Amino acid sequence: MKPLMAEFMSLWDGLITSDQTRVTVLAATNRAFDIDQAVLRRLPCVFFFPFPDAPQRALILNVCLRGHKLSDDVDIVQLSHITEGYSGSDLKELCKAAVLKPVGELFRQQQESKTPTQDSDPVIDPSAHRIKGKPRTVSMQDFYHAMTQVRASGPIPSAPPSNLASSSSASSSG
Repeated sequence: MKPLMAEFMSLWDGLITSDQTRVTVLAATNRAFDIDQAVLRRLPCVFFFPFPDAPQRALILNVCLRGHKLSDDVDIVQLSHITEGYSGSDLKELCKAAVLKPVGELFRQQQESKTPTQDSDPVIDPSAHRIKGKPRTVSMQDFYHAMTQVRASGPIPSAPPSNLASSSSASSSG
């Protein structure tokens, strides 16, 4: 990452513009606390948008899971509370991982049940990877497992760092 950052900074410093040229740089990250101070110094205005709170996470989870068959044990409210620190993007990846777990299990079961004579070369026979049957519904356990694979972008601080302006205070100042 450091060589990439060094190249980025040297190119940014070497940006040649005339008085009539206007360059706008827009950057977004879920990991604002990891941004190098040299980058922050070059950005004239930085806005801090906090991670979603529990009700917002519940809404995001509902949108991501719309159309998927969920087991009766899936509790979106509980999920929204145990995913503190997850960004919207993190929640999307969490849902994707949880939804794909039953599909992966079904695929593995079918692969294990094949006899050696039934095995076919997947390069020659693409049907070798077709899944027959329907995967089970997504359970709360699938979300717990997905949380071991998809981590939160970072902890939610009680206040933004001193070098980052809050989205509400920065937007009201001009």
